[in-house]
Amino acid sequence: MGTLIPNIVINTAHHFAKPNDRNVQKLENILNVVYPIMQQKRISKKHLAKLMRVSPTYIAQVFNGSKKLNMIFLAKLQMALDIEFKITAINC
Repeated sequence: MGTLIPNIVINTAHHFAKPNDRNVQKLENILNVVYPIMQQKRISKKHLAKLMRVSPTYIAQVFNGSKKLNMIFLAKLQMALDIEFKITAINC
């Protein structure tokens, strides 16, 4: 089992796809936790792209915020870094 990343709570009462939605911001904050793990494991963004089978450009765009995270990206990220995300949906 990989490293467990802190729980992320998603409020399903909000429209998830809105760019200004706090839920999207929570997902993007994952990168603030993931980057130190990458450094610890000595995995560069270029190497991460290879592990995830995506382009280095796409990784750069996700990390600089020009591309939004999605569940497929998170699944690939888990596999590449041997980490585990726990995402909880709540309905308010």
